[in-house]
Amino acid sequence: MRPPDGRNLRGGRAEEALAVIAESQGRAPVDATAVKSPDVPQELRSAINLVTTWVKQVARDLDLDPSTIATRGDVEMLLAPGPDGPLGTGWRAELVGDPIRDLVSGRAALAFQPGSGLVLEPRAERAG
Repeated sequence: MRPPDGRNLRGGRAEEALAVIAESQGRAPVDATAVKSPDVPQELRSAINLVTTWVKQVARDLDLDPSTIATRGDVEMLLAPGPDGPLGTGWRAELVGDPIRDLVSGRAALAFQPGSGLVLEPRAERAG
């Protein structure tokens, strides 16, 4: 067994993550070659790389592996019509799913902050 590497879930989310892991035990693995990539609308396809990079920044800030938070497929599922997948509910929605929705709806924007990297910030309401 490997020694702990210091990675953890902060903010009281460890119990929820452990429950998800426990729930998945005993299930047959998903055949990744059989999973069809969701059909992300054309206008949102350019957001996939940007959002995935921001998720990596969030993971780095929390000292987690990025795939623990969201995979590229999870991001695509959230941006595509239909079910939101793992980013639509629970701690993942709170951490990255809802902010991604704010970003693609124009309610938030990504900026680079020296010393911090990418930050997602709310946008001011525009006068119409």
